[in-house]
Amino acid sequence: MSDRSTGISLTVKEKIQLHLLEYAKFSDEYSVPPEITQSGISERVGIHLKHLSQYLKPLLEGGQVEERTAHVTGKKQRRKVYHLTSVGWVDASKVKDLVMGSPINYMTASGRLREGVLTEVMERYTQGRRIMEVLSAIGDDGVMDIGALVAGEAEEERLVDHTEEAPRTPDFVDRLKEIEKIKSLLDERKIVVIRGLAGIGKTALATAVCSQMRGSKNLLWHQTRKWDTPTTVLLKMGRFLRALGSTMLYEHVSGGAAVDLGRVEILLEKELDQSNSVMIFDDFQYAGEEVMDFFSMLGDIVERTEDANLLVLSREAVPFYDRKAVMIKKTVEEMELTGLDFESTKEWMENKGVENDFEAVYKRTGGHPLFLELIGSYSGRS
Repeated sequence: MSDRSTGISLTVKEKIQLHLLEYAKFSDEYSVPPEITQSGISERVGIHLKHLSQYLKPLLEGGQVEERTAHVTGKKQRRKVYHLTSVGWVDASKVKDLVMGSPINYMTASGRLREGVLTEVMERYTQGRRIMEVLSAIGDDGVMDIGALVAGEAEEERLVDHTEEAPRTPDFVDRLKEIEKIKSLLDERKIVVIRGLAGIGKTALATAVCSQMRGSKNLLWHQTRKWDTPTTVLLKMGRFLRALGSTMLYEHVSGGAAVDLGRVEILLEKELDQSNSVMIFDDFQYAGEEVMDFFSMLGDIVERTEDANLLVLSREAVPFYDRKAVMIKKTVEEMELTGLDFESTKEWMENKGVENDFEAVYKRTGGHPLFLELIGSYSGRS
């Protein structure tokens, strides 16, 4: 990429950091996407595979990236994969903030040359796309070709889609009943909480729900991390609301001064009201005490607004609301996710080419997707 007219000039190290930042969700997952293998990283950042190790080595030695062996979707053998450490996540986030605030020249799909800031361009034209995909559309002349990114799509401003952290789930088997139930609950309740064991399919299910709501709802997806604070969550929400045209929350929390939660409450209620939004918070079992306290306030705010919902995914119970909200006020609905039903289990195994006793497999696994992945990964081996 050129920095002559855009102000965006990234080293290979920074490209790797940005790429891995967008796959931080998989740091402790059993099954991971091929994009975080050596071949996946080299392809995404645009370098030859044989040169990748010289760029990964200093990141590994500096404690910014860690290496492990994991099952990779679509591959039978386990592969080396790479993740950002907590230190690496902070550094990569700083790089992303600098890049997102950079000026950019871009060519619209109708051939008009315009100037803007990358974050605004992405919010208007390339919602839901990963940042490295967007940056790859910058030519040698330093101009981003929007037409190449949104080919076949309307160029006009669309509903806001900040779901870039939602993982791709190519092996998802439709849980049609569960999808419809969640969509119905979001119409009837303000907050929907989906609980279930690790690997049971909560994230994949929520991703499928997002896919069906895309085009009718403004969507935000936040991947909860152990080091999250109310401020990191508010910054994410602030960017989302700014894309909707409400800027006061973002200006308050990004200004560098101490965050005033009293002021935040007023701004959130004002900016979320009539926002036609669903905000998804994945892996909420990692939320710390401060974040949980903030969500007690956020839950109350959402209850007072029109057309704003929370969808929370967790392996454990989430104590930011009380039983009154569930049983009496009926503003919160809890849903316990179990394994796939027999027909879906059979469909999954057939799609994977697994020849086995379907009934026996279902009886032993209960349709748990993680166990089915294990069976699929070992099928065909002696």
